[in-house]
Amino acid sequence: MVVWNGVKDEETLMKYLEKGLISNTEEMVLACKDSHTSECSCPYDFCCESIRSTVLTLRLKREFYEAVERNDKLIEYRDATPYWEVRIRGKKFVRFFLGYPPRKVEPIIRLIKKVMRAQSQYQIHLVSPD
Repeated sequence: MVVWNGVKDEETLMKYLEKGLISNTEEMVLACKDSHTSECSCPYDFCCESIRSTVLTLRLKREFYEAVERNDKLIEYRDATPYWEVRIRGKKFVRFFLGYPPRKVEPIIRLIKKVMRAQSQYQIHLVSPD
């Protein structure tokens, strides 16, 4: 049984799962809010560190957060610097938080379709849950 712990994007995760875009294991790890350290109290009996390492965490201003939430924004841009190259490489999911530090609003989770480098920016193309 999946314990969602109040994750706002349960519907998105379920749509990705139904379409076969993510596995049940990935769904559970993304839904769990635990830090998944060696003292993890997560109820799941598998090592989730490999999945957690495929999640890119980004913080957005309210207007962009709400656009992602409405599925109006399906491309996220980041500067093409070594800093972002290291952080983007190998990621499969994006977890968007509202503001910095994160507000009390739950994160939005999106699957990454592809990452492209265009001129001086990385384009992170997102899969719409619809």
